[in-house]
Amino acid sequence: MAKEPASFIPPVQPRTGFEKDILKYNGLLVLSALAICVNQLYNDGHVVIRNAAFAFTVVFALLSYLLDLATKPPKLDPHTYVKNRRGRGGKPVLMMVGDSITHQGLSGKFCEMIEKDFHEEVDVVVCAQNSISSETVAKERVPWSLQCNPSYVSILIGTNDIKGIYKPEWGAGTLANFGLADPVGYNSFRKYLKSIVGQYIAADPHSKVAVHTLPPMGEDLSSRANGCVRKANEIIFLVAKGFEGTGRVEVVDTYGALSGHLRENSTREAREGSLKVDDFSSVGPEALIKHNLMGYSYDSIGRRFGLTVMVDALHLNETGARIVADGVGGWLRAALKKG
Repeated sequence: MAKEPASFIPPVQPRTGFEKDILKYNGLLVLSALAICVNQLYNDGHVVIRNAAFAFTVVFALLSYLLDLATKPPKLDPHTYVKNRRGRGGKPVLMMVGDSITHQGLSGKFCEMIEKDFHEEVDVVVCAQNSISSETVAKERVPWSLQCNPSYVSILIGTNDIKGIYKPEWGAGTLANFGLADPVGYNSFRKYLKSIVGQYIAADPHSKVAVHTLPPMGEDLSSRANGCVRKANEIIFLVAKGFEGTGRVEVVDTYGALSGHLRENSTREAREGSLKVDDFSSVGPEALIKHNLMGYSYDSIGRRFGLTVMVDALHLNETGARIVADGVGGWLRAALKKG
């Protein structure tokens, strides 16, 4: 069945929560470059000052580059897809909806794996952003992504909601950065996840939706953080069950697949001694530098912190990404066969 053309071009995805850092490093980069120029104007400049200014310029340029890599919109997001392909026919769209785990500026790239596996069958469009929660997705990103008329939708959202329950200061940051109407919590997560799924189901009577259980937060499965994750996953199963009558909503048990791999490939003692999600942000700068500038895999970076499927106790490494891609692939293959 022919799809309706988009009614508007979705906006360019913002970099919410990172604007001040981007402005700071770009500003410092400009100042360092100006210092080199000014120093050069006077008596050919002072060697120490010139070298220091040059060193700072290189450092700030690298920081700006790495921050850009981590926060820029996905390669094929709703804005790019609609702008470049509006009104054209072609392959059906698989919409990947989520947060930083799906955005993949600092995470194993399961969206690219799926694109490689299914490039002949679907266009993979990624609607995902760092730090985003279910409320912003429900109110803003679903309408954007619907302009692509997706036939298949993969939803992996809620980690930032649950992070905010586990550590209220993280929840307060999400609330402030995104101007949320509701504080993050289990009730708001249930409310907005139900809205997200319902909007996709209502938009197209033939669309198929996969809702993922949330991946672990840290690899210590007995931790309080993962107790919060399991409670959220119970909500996910209940929300999906509410759409059971449509025959078009399925759960992809990402938590089950990742935790199963952990139990088979690591000891309980190793998991309990691995990096905790409380410290995930301490790994980000090192991971960005090693992965993007030195060619380290996320697997090797994660191993340094005792991790098997994660790079920093929150985001996936290549092993974890492959597990998620296989889960999406199994669902998508069956959905394509049904037509």
